[in-house]
Amino acid sequence: ISASDNRRIIYDIREYSKLLDSSNMTMDDWIQIANDIK
Repeated sequence: ISASDNRRIIYDIREYSKLLDSSNMTMDDWIQIANDIK
């Protein structure tokens, strides 16, 4: 993508109420992240 394409990338930033550590996450935590990425 070059600057002349006039395209923009839009980000949607999500924050979780509790800090998630991948080594200590439950299946529900993983499902929540997967659903947010969809």
